Amino acid sequence: MRIAICAAAVVAAGCAAGACAAGISVPGGFSASATGWNFMGGFDYLPNGDIIGMHADPLLAENSWIGVADANGDGIPASVEKVYDFGMAEWAGFVKVSPRGTTAVFCESTNYKLYAMDLDNNYSVQEIIPDGGTFDGAFDLAFAGETSCYVSANPGWSKTNEILHLDIVTGKVKKVASIPDTYSGPVDTDDEGNLYYVSGKAHYPVEKGDFTLLKFDAAKLAEALEDGRVLARGDATTVAMGLDGGYDVAWHASSGDLFVSDCNHGTIVRIPAEGVPAEFASLPGEDGEGFRVVAFFDGGKAFARGERSGCTLATDYLPIAGNQGLDVYRISPPPPFVNAVVSSKRPAAGSRLALTVTAQPQGTRFDGYIVLLGPGGAAYSVTGRGLVPGVAPYVSAVRGLATVFRDRVLDMTVPSGAAEGKWKIYAGLMRARAKPDTGAALALDELEVEVVGK
Repeated sequence: MRIAICAAAVVAAGCAAGACAAGISVPGGFSASATGWNFMGGFDYLPNGDIIGMHADPLLAENSWIGVADANGDGIPASVEKVYDFGMAEWAGFVKVSPRGTTAVFCESTNYKLYAMDLDNNYSVQEIIPDGGTFDGAFDLAFAGETSCYVSANPGWSKTNEILHLDIVTGKVKKVASIPDTYSGPVDTDDEGNLYYVSGKAHYPVEKGDFTLLKFDAAKLAEALEDGRVLARGDATTVAMGLDGGYDVAWHASSGDLFVSDCNHGTIVRIPAEGVPAEFASLPGEDGEGFRVVAFFDGGKAFARGERSGCTLATDYLPIAGNQGLDVYRISPPPPFVNAVVSSKRPAAGSRLALTVTAQPQGTRFDGYIVLLGPGGAAYSVTGRGLVPGVAPYVSAVRGLATVFRDRVLDMTVPSGAAEGKWKIYAGLMRARAKPDTGAALALDELEVEVVGK
């Protein structure tokens, strides 16, 4: 089973889903909502905003499986879609998605096997066979590239944690760091290749202030991979110390802030890129209860009150009175005035592409536009007649919105002649009869998709 510095790692069932964490406290301007999804084996965001996770029954009474849940609001899938079945009950592990969303790597902690799921090829799965090491005691994983990642592992349930570099294509494993006097700890990376690791103290029960957030610079990691040297605690920079817990760590790309979850005392701490750590979310309960996984869907702006960025932090809360009550929660600022979501960020010719647009209530008379701009200056607009060349309104002279508008405005098969490369999709509101201009939009959302060959 997965080693965790969490007293509630193995408890009896009996708490109704969603009931145990109904009172999550979050800062003003944020809201927390329960999903009802039980992904005890870990989860992560897909590029389109949906969530992929592992269902693991703590009583081992049913098969474990990997599923995809609609987290972006486009209605796809209509219910949690099972995309892989282990064929047996497995202890919980983790699920991590690569930066471009081509691969999900997941782990079960019964036998500590890692698997790579091809997200572009019908969720096909291959076991990753380690070359040069083992995955014994694997606790967490962080991608450093599309096929390169770091694994945090505690072999043999020892008091020394190792950080391994893994190539998921070749299975090549190299130890890059060893941290003594700690159990398993979580890892994450930033865009520059720096690695963050939360170290605890190797004693039980854990105490407040036991945890330290460390940073291994990308340059030192590269040197260790090159010359075979194993980095030690002294090679890392201390980002924050005296933390009360450290089950998971997540780096938010647009702000540079880090978030650390505490599964013992029911808190999530925010560590700003500039500033001092502060409690972000809390749900105090009994000792051993708290938040586990933290994962971000990055909306491209700061994760802050008043920033209608579409950015969402997903987490789960493990109650002491029953793993069956584990639930995934989403914490976010108010939704953007206009939000566009696609079913795939890398559609291929012949594949399906759906576009869902949500607009919040507002009182201004407006024209609505949904425009696709592609390579070579190609421009198409979504209208009531479907997809037409040029820039044209989706709706005209609308007398404001009294309620939320949400509709799947486009559902098509990508034609074989579609220009390969990056396409921009704009969904915006302009004052009625105003010339389309992104700089003058009442509300605007934009996203990018890449049309690829078969």
